[in-house]
Amino acid sequence: MRYLNPVSVAVFAALTSTSTTALAQTNSKDDSIEEVVTIASPIRDSQKAAIDAKRNASNFVDVVAADTIGRFPDQNLADSLGRVPGLAIERDQGQARYINFRGAPFRYTTIAIDGVVIPGAENGRIPRFDSFPSVITSRIEANKAITAKMPGEAIAGFINIGTFNPFDVQGWSVAADLGAGTQQLGDGDIEKFSLRTSYSEDQWGFSLFGSKNSREQTTDNREYDLESVDGQRQLNAIDFRSYKVKREDESLGGRIEYRPNGGMDRVYLSTLYTKFSDHEQRNQYVFDFAGGAEAIGAPGPTGDSGYMPVVLASRLLENGVYENSTWTNTVGFDKQLSDWFIEAKYNRTETSNETFLPIPYSAGGAVAASYDITDINDPLITLYGAGTTDPIGVADINYAANLGLIVVGGLDIDSDLFSIDAERPLNLLGHASILNTGVSINQRKANGSGVSNAISGFPTDSVDIVTYDTGEVWDSDFTNSLNASYYDNVGLLQAWEAAAGDLTPANPDDQLISIEEQINAVYAMLTTEKSWGNWVVGMRIEQTDYTSTGPDDSYSDDDIHFLPSALVNINLAEDLKLRLSLNSAISRPTYGEWRASASIDYTSNPVQVAGGNPSLKAEEA
Repeated sequence: MRYLNPVSVAVFAALTSTSTTALAQTNSKDDSIEEVVTIASPIRDSQKAAIDAKRNASNFVDVVAADTIGRFPDQNLADSLGRVPGLAIERDQGQARYINFRGAPFRYTTIAIDGVVIPGAENGRIPRFDSFPSVITSRIEANKAITAKMPGEAIAGFINIGTFNPFDVQGWSVAADLGAGTQQLGDGDIEKFSLRTSYSEDQWGFSLFGSKNSREQTTDNREYDLESVDGQRQLNAIDFRSYKVKREDESLGGRIEYRPNGGMDRVYLSTLYTKFSDHEQRNQYVFDFAGGAEAIGAPGPTGDSGYMPVVLASRLLENGVYENSTWTNTVGFDKQLSDWFIEAKYNRTETSNETFLPIPYSAGGAVAASYDITDINDPLITLYGAGTTDPIGVADINYAANLGLIVVGGLDIDSDLFSIDAERPLNLLGHASILNTGVSINQRKANGSGVSNAISGFPTDSVDIVTYDTGEVWDSDFTNSLNASYYDNVGLLQAWEAAAGDLTPANPDDQLISIEEQINAVYAMLTTEKSWGNWVVGMRIEQTDYTSTGPDDSYSDDDIHFLPSALVNINLAEDLKLRLSLNSAISRPTYGEWRASASIDYTSNPVQVAGGNPSLKAEEA
């Protein structure tokens, strides 16, 4: 898919002086005050601060500053993170969704907001990065080497999103971002808007922000089922799809903070709500060459081109929506107590994910077809009447059955987290050191179901699918050899609902999810400075206690994982570092994998069971 980036306009206004003032100690003789004024470029300073943070970190970390993000038309955090070395993006229809550290599966990377791990709305573990807009960000830390202070469920990496703090800018500040553009394919509109304001004085500060992004696009796919037979391609099936998609995300949040003595001590309250919606209209044709060959007892077609007298055809016309939301609230305080610096916080996060895909499904069509897949990126199909060479159009296919296929799923997760972290300096055998230690308790409850399919009859007596063919030819970068046209999927769904009533099916027993989980963690970490650099050693212990309840029974278990880590940072030269790390981590099963529900097929020999496995253990690395 080709698209045009939106033209983005960023406006920043600091309504107080842009200078910073430092007060020197008062001279006891004349009580004079020395004032030092520094004026610098915000973007340059932001970049320098990010580079310095990476250079001085005790682990391998990349830091992306907010001003860097603001200079790009990034719609979500996945786009922003894709600019970090070593990170790859998993995309869906061109839009960034998940992040891979050095090629590892996305489930091996944990995401946190201001240090609070966010459960995934879809799977209970890793949230979708396209759910979070870039406007919430002050800076992003992509940790590629894990320390004991970080969550144990981070095999490949740990990403911490720092949100904007009102004390980052003295006085009033306003930042706005406005963008608009057009997708080249389909002429879909792109709109981007965000607004953030903040105020701070010596002791009090607050910030408010909101954003809304929208992207309309057309995408078209050609998907194959191919295999190699005697060195030649064998075409088993080919799938022609065209989508009209509208994706929207919105966010609203803020922070209030009190610093009683203007120093390190603080009390704060923050809130963030985000919602992502994916409205999808899909027009799809599937041509099953292998099924046609089996029906007539012939071998499947081989070679880059050929003809089959019987090919099975089906048509799917979807108008569905995917939605997920996250609402996270944190209250906390930081306090200096003698040599100890204490950070305590309580977080409540509620996530929700809903999938509803109603699809009028026409099956059992039979045609003849010639194909040409010489150019694998632009396959060609010509249709004929079954067993003939008489050309027909894709709209002329007669289907044996019209069915109603509904794909549905939903999961709600509530998470309560309480954590205390403490830090103090030490002198270890004459070397300056820092001791970090902490404890956390995270309780989660998940209720819902995995994704399931329900098939029923379609009300063909009152709804004629053919009449919803608009005649508008697919907007495609491929050769539309089918001469396929769009259907009015919205109108078709409305007519279906009017004829059949509520289309939402009951969740089947084999997909039910009901899980209560508690993760208790304690850690200790020591960082020691040397003339040549520093070393970091630590131990994290995590206990997982959970109960998975199904329609017939429940299963409970608990595990304890000991997760040591060690890092060495060597200053080879002023501008050259050598970093070595040894990490251990885990990846817990998703809630869908842990569900205590399954279907049993007694007709198979042997009897087969398909479903969740609540006795699954965490992966260890």
